[in-house]
Amino acid sequence: MRKATLLLAAFCAAFAAPPSRAEEVPDVAGIYEIQGETTVAGSPDRFVITGKLVLRQKGADCTTIVEAAMRRAAGTSGPVSAALIGSGELKLSGRKLQGKAELQSLVSEVPDLDVAVPFAPRTAGPVLDATAEGEVLADGAIKLEIRSTVIGEGFTLPEGRKTIVIAKRVARSPTELKKK
Repeated sequence: MRKATLLLAAFCAAFAAPPSRAEEVPDVAGIYEIQGETTVAGSPDRFVITGKLVLRQKGADCTTIVEAAMRRAAGTSGPVSAALIGSGELKLSGRKLQGKAELQSLVSEVPDLDVAVPFAPRTAGPVLDATAEGEVLADGAIKLEIRSTVIGEGFTLPEGRKTIVIAKRVARSPTELKKK
């Protein structure tokens, strides 16, 4: 009986599908330059996004630091520009990723004045609660679709927003200070 059981087990193992290996988590740690845009469905509004993304990785878990600038390229709603600074977390599942971040915005107090103009009066704008879904592309870049909501009162975001950014790695690790 024991031989029959072993033979049956060997037969089943030979014809069973090979065990699936969990997809490896890619190394995404580093500094990235981001470029993208936010569009609003049914509106001419379009905002261009540029900036930096820093990813620190431990296995499938990542922490993020973001510094970005948004500039209105078309349309008339919202400020002409805003700076965004924040941090968050990402989780990798193979080449797919999901995450959340909290971003503080900074806007010019003068209408139609770019927030980056030196000595321009600036004020803290709304805090954004952002969720991101995306993937690591074949060339190592990261493509993210971002949805955000405003935290707090007094500010609104238009419905139908769609933000897509591409992050291209420019360094695998932050520059470390050398001890003298």
